[in-house]
Amino acid sequence: MARGAKRLTCREALARLKKYGVVEARQSGSHIILLKPEAPGSTKGRTAPLPCHDQGSEVNPHILRAVLRRLGIGEEDFWKE
Repeated sequence: MARGAKRLTCREALARLKKYGVVEARQSGSHIILLKPEAPGSTKGRTAPLPCHDQGSEVNPHILRAVLRRLGIGEEDFWKE
């Protein structure tokens, strides 16, 4: 795990991901399907599911790491904040 990594709530993780242009494409049960569009306003691009049972629940750091990898976001950049 990257240095500086800590446990984030679903709400905090989504807020950080939005800074990288990631949007919530849809929701399937307790999983939010995230999309990092190829271009602004596009519906095509990399996708990843993020399990969120409620907005205050913690996201497993290993799951978050996999989401970052699938969306092409560097861990070091993500954890700098």
